[in-house]
Amino acid sequence: MSEQGVLLIIFNIFTAIFFYLERKRSVMNPTVYYLFFNWVMVVGCFQYFEFDLKADITHSLILMFTPIFIFIGYKLAIGRQNIQAIYNSFWNETPLIPINKNQSKKILILFVITIFLSLLYYQLVGYNLVFLSLTSNVEDFVSLRLGAYSGENYYAPGFFNQFKNTIFPILYVYYAYKLKGTKWFWSYVIILGLILLYALTGTGQRTFIITGFLIVISILYGLNNGKLQRKYIFLSFGLVIVIFTFLSLRLNRTSDSSILGSFQQLFYRVFDSNQYSAIVGFRYIYEQDIQLGAEWLQSLVGLIPGVKGSDLSNRIFNVLFGGFRGTAPLNVWGSAYHNFGILGSVYLGIAIGYFYTKIYLRFLKGSKNIVRICVYCALFIYLATWIAGAPPQLINNGLLGCFVILLLLKLKA
Repeated sequence: MSEQGVLLIIFNIFTAIFFYLERKRSVMNPTVYYLFFNWVMVVGCFQYFEFDLKADITHSLILMFTPIFIFIGYKLAIGRQNIQAIYNSFWNETPLIPINKNQSKKILILFVITIFLSLLYYQLVGYNLVFLSLTSNVEDFVSLRLGAYSGENYYAPGFFNQFKNTIFPILYVYYAYKLKGTKWFWSYVIILGLILLYALTGTGQRTFIITGFLIVISILYGLNNGKLQRKYIFLSFGLVIVIFTFLSLRLNRTSDSSILGSFQQLFYRVFDSNQYSAIVGFRYIYEQDIQLGAEWLQSLVGLIPGVKGSDLSNRIFNVLFGGFRGTAPLNVWGSAYHNFGILGSVYLGIAIGYFYTKIYLRFLKGSKNIVRICVYCALFIYLATWIAGAPPQLINNGLLGCFVILLLLKLKA
């Protein structure tokens, strides 16, 4: 058996043990979910390792032990608390409670503002790429896609992301849940659903479609105490496949519009694309000096409008494709290694296990408020799917939108 095979088996054993130990505490548990998405990323990476390269040996060893790092942080966070009792009390014994009238008014105003800002963004950009593609002939889809979120004119996409990619899906599901069983339910689901799709797909970025799908499904899962009807999954996933295939065709990522071709492209996106970038990126940074946190700081400063952030992912993209008009990020472990060396990767894993678990415990100890569950489900999806890029990427994707709702309603975070 090859070295890759042995290390991958060890990694899978570590991950499986964690899953087994937490099998009775898995509902909306961001640490457990992170283990899954980390597994997806690592399995995809192992197919590209070449063990005659020192960079790949170092990278593979770091990835192999990531479940151990996370588990250490997880155990430190729990301490002597009876997490099973806390978990059972919240999910099995505590009933859902609605928000009060004052909170209802605030959330409705926020929803209206969110829809307005989501539509305003595309007015500022000058087009909604998917709508434009459906109504006219778009010759240079790739350039327009880049211009929709990273063009010469800056329209603060990070700010608008908080609304159109985070707050909108959260409140959309919240009101659908409230209207369930009424005569307005299907009208709301269809009309507002189309507006939500317009907002999520308008830049041509496929990531937001997948993230939006995960947020919607996770909220439905949380509101039903860890139970979910299969029809919701199949209907939502079918819609995602259609949109994902359309965008892939327009981006020239595939020429096959069949069902098989759609699944192949999605499989490539999930298990292959970012993983290959992470491998090449690690080889690139392995030859450079440890940054001592400078690259992460530059990424954080880059969140300020008009301030240039880190261009590392652009440089890796250039190594891969011979141009800077795109991004190819490191995985989180490579990013930590680049900034703080091997110990940085170790401490990152422990920090993820520790803070994710602390956040989950705080959630379980709070009120079982309907909006609070909706927000935390989205928050956990963002945390669980952070497997690439520097920590500020979490904020830029839409994490702040979750805290906006919690603070607005003065809900215990």
